[in-house]
Amino acid sequence: MAPNHSSSRLVDQRWACLLLAVLAMAAYAGTLGNQFTFDDRAIIETDPSAANSQSLARLVVSPYWTGEGRANRLYRPVTSLSFALNGILGGGRPWTFHLVNLLLHALVCIVLYLLLVRLFGQGTLPLAAALLFCVHPLLSEAVASVVGRAELLSALFVLAALWVERLPARAGRGRGAAAAVAPPALFLLALLSKENAIAYPAVSWLTGSILGMPKGQSRSRRAWGLAAMLGTACAYLILRRVVLGSLMESGAIPEIDNPLAHISLGARFATALTLVVRYLWLFLFPWKLSADYSSPQIVPLEGFASPPVLLSAGVILGLIFLAVRSRTRLPVLTWGLGFAACTFFLVSNLPFPIGTIFAERLVYLPCAGLCAASGLLISALHGKRPRSAIVLLTGMVVLLGVRTWDRCRDWKNDFTLFQAASLVSPNSAKVRYNLANAYRRRGDLPRAAENYRLCLGLYPEFEAARRNLGVTLTEMGQAEEAVALLHQSLEKNPGSGSLYNNLGNAYRVLGDPRSAEAAYLRALELDPGSGDPHNNLAALHQQRGDWEKAEREIREALRLNPGSVAFRIHFGDLLLQQDRPGDALTVFSEAENLDGESAVARRGRGESLMRLGKSADARAELSRSLQLDPAQWEAPALLGFISQQAGDLQGAERFYLRSLTIRPGQPELRQNLGVIYMSQPGGGQKALEQFRLCLSLGPTPEVERAVNQMVEELEKNQQGGR
Repeated sequence: MAPNHSSSRLVDQRWACLLLAVLAMAAYAGTLGNQFTFDDRAIIETDPSAANSQSLARLVVSPYWTGEGRANRLYRPVTSLSFALNGILGGGRPWTFHLVNLLLHALVCIVLYLLLVRLFGQGTLPLAAALLFCVHPLLSEAVASVVGRAELLSALFVLAALWVERLPARAGRGRGAAAAVAPPALFLLALLSKENAIAYPAVSWLTGSILGMPKGQSRSRRAWGLAAMLGTACAYLILRRVVLGSLMESGAIPEIDNPLAHISLGARFATALTLVVRYLWLFLFPWKLSADYSSPQIVPLEGFASPPVLLSAGVILGLIFLAVRSRTRLPVLTWGLGFAACTFFLVSNLPFPIGTIFAERLVYLPCAGLCAASGLLISALHGKRPRSAIVLLTGMVVLLGVRTWDRCRDWKNDFTLFQAASLVSPNSAKVRYNLANAYRRRGDLPRAAENYRLCLGLYPEFEAARRNLGVTLTEMGQAEEAVALLHQSLEKNPGSGSLYNNLGNAYRVLGDPRSAEAAYLRALELDPGSGDPHNNLAALHQQRGDWEKAEREIREALRLNPGSVAFRIHFGDLLLQQDRPGDALTVFSEAENLDGESAVARRGRGESLMRLGKSADARAELSRSLQLDPAQWEAPALLGFISQQAGDLQGAERFYLRSLTIRPGQPELRQNLGVIYMSQPGGGQKALEQFRLCLSLGPTPEVERAVNQMVEELEKNQQGGR
């Protein structure tokens, strides 16, 4: 009985698909522990789990990107719907978004493999190409970044459409109908995922011109298919025009994102040619990768006469010549290079400027063609030296896979991402700005200020960096410089309520409450719906001891922003300052319900419970607060007080010293340590040291009197002992 070769091939394909899925999971498993980074927050800025059927329907007729004041909006409803459904089913947790991206990438790898099998037959080439695509580090941004999903979905639908289109016509009436109807439908889904899929008709034509029509497919069916694709493209463009109001808004592209949108046609074309070769270099040597290459990291060239442009043009012409000459003898090479060219051309900045000058995620789909061309080399070697080919392919997959795994760790959070990016793109103003923001969130204000200054040095018009530098300097106590910076920003943005709010904060630190109040009131005139100025006015009245006005302002802030944890914590501290621990406990509990991982809310609950005499419950809350934020000084100080009251003087000493290590300037803790040392045999000298430190820190009059009495007593005892 003759062996069933078709069944054997099917089994082989299943094992290959399983291998690709496992390899994709292994390479990108590290992303499951990553947070939202960079543009993720701008796209997924609201809780997707709050979406309902009406909001889902609105996504179909809504722009995809409206963040950071950008007017060059995009239209990607399929991607938007995927995020919304992801949020509903996954509760908005980052790992669920990363899991979907991982699964989509695995599916793209499998579809690419099946497509190459259909185009070029079963063999080494399809698997080698798909394996390289699966683990290539240059593709990691599209997978590790949640917003890279647009690339994944678009690639999936484009490759699937081409796979269905190449079905043999004799495969049955049902499958024949699917081959006629499915490609336009998949093409539309690709377009609604990301606009670069508009290249699919060119890819379809390229495939047909190199490999011919599928078996049994008539010219009339082929003509109908092309007409259907063109009709789909026209329908998409009309829908995009209706939703966005225009097809393109290139003039609105910020210069910092893409300076090529603001130079002459010749200069843009010359620079874009060099960037094509830069992408090819990263495909061959994907070791130095960055999340951002914005201005002035890549400086536009002035014309075609420079050596980099001439060299790049030579490389591109050489690849075109190679592709044309190889059409008959090596159709895989021609198809791979042609596929990469077709899918990359529209995002290359050659025909028109796009939203970014350079981004690794843009070559996700083009890399499918480059990997196919690379697979040809492995396949050729396998035909002559099978073992050498297997060893080479295995080594490449391992090496690239390890680099991809390592690259995914860079995407863990904004700090790791931009710290890594600063090593590759040190002259990117946006990298410096985002790294500064990450340092500020970590509480490292000096490094944050340093990077804001570097950002402004690279791009002086970066107003957000100037504003944030002013805020950071205010937090560092350098309010005079902060006021000057914020006034500079207000000259360019006089209608900004947030700038006036930040200016009020700087004046308050500077010791000018009248100017601070005027700035907060101006902020409210410009933005009556903002809660921040009310919150800051409450702090101002709190400093003056005007509790009634302070409480009125903080309640108004909470009315405008009922979900603000920070406002509730401020309110709780205000109530504690008025010696209202019961009311404070209620407010801190509300803050904890909003954010169960808030160390400050836990600290507030612990302090309220301590004042209510519930020491055991207070200790538990403060211990949990300390676990959540080991770098804080408040919880150790309060735990020291509770321990001292309970007679655990060793525990109290340990907590006090921990708190003072973080914040040395606490006179009350120095006083308490002195009292502890006074009770210890031979501890008089240590007690005196703590009391003198306390007095040098400017304690309250009551504390000063008490400490002076104890110092006199200790000094008399020492004199008497002599």
